[in-house]
Amino acid sequence: MMLAKAASPDFVVPGQKKVSGVLLDLNYKPCQSKNRKAILSDAPTICLVLLGDDTYIHHMPLINCLSLCGDIPPV
Repeated sequence: MMLAKAASPDFVVPGQKKVSGVLLDLNYKPCQSKNRKAILSDAPTICLVLLGDDTYIHHMPLINCLSLCGDIPPV
């Protein structure tokens, strides 16, 4: 747990714009395809369950959806 001590003194934590831009886009596609493959592998046999909720923030609708199938955790 003390890995922060091992960082070099010139290490700078990336800012919010850097993490949310290119790095997030690079991570999105592989995670999405891995999750889709895991969820849909048993869907024809077991069934697919969708869970969701919605809300309005500043007059804009936001919807959260999770899907689960069999013993795969919700994604």
